[in-house]
Amino acid sequence: MQPHASERRHLDRQVTYARPICLLLALVNLLELKPLLSERRAVVFVAIYLGLALALAVAQRFRRGSDLNLPIYVDLVLLLGFLLITPSVMAFWFLFLLVAFSAGINWGLRRSVLLAAGVTLALLARTIYHRPFDWQEMFSWAALAIGTFGAGAGISFLGDRNRRHAPNMSFWRALPECCMSSEAWPSPCAWSYRILLGLSPLNPHCWSSATRIWSAFLSGR
Repeated sequence: MQPHASERRHLDRQVTYARPICLLLALVNLLELKPLLSERRAVVFVAIYLGLALALAVAQRFRRGSDLNLPIYVDLVLLLGFLLITPSVMAFWFLFLLVAFSAGINWGLRRSVLLAAGVTLALLARTIYHRPFDWQEMFSWAALAIGTFGAGAGISFLGDRNRRHAPNMSFWRALPECCMSSEAWPSPCAWSYRILLGLSPLNPHCWSSATRIWSAFLSGR
């Protein structure tokens, strides 16, 4: 079930608020490494990106209902650009988890998992290119690939679950008011929903059935 406009804004706001946190963690990690002069461009990159993310977060905070947000494709392009210049895999992971979470919300689980696999291969290829080949390094490469893909797939699953449950949460927040209002629905319908509310903890199928009925009701109002 696709979220409504208000639920869509709520999901986008989660990504907007998570972006500065991930970028700040990446910046702290880069500063701890004390990068060389040739590697400081990664610090400048993250600092500018962080400034943009903070500006967007503040704009959304003071402009309620605003659709101002950064498209996921911009985050993805910036992630790939950061992969080419960063001296730290951990700093890259922070940005990658942000993009994976945003992909889970915007694209769903299947496409976001494919994205996590592609980014994992790109990170692995970069690591192999910058290190001399050694059989002992293969274990660290395998651990890097498994960890990166597992973390990306897991955070994508979290984003997808948020997207799927957003309509359900809206339904359960608004249902009591509609059920108690005699003007909203006729009494038999409200009484049926009170029965459904009593059964829902026992039967998980009631959740999906109730949400479908609520969506149909919203469409017909």
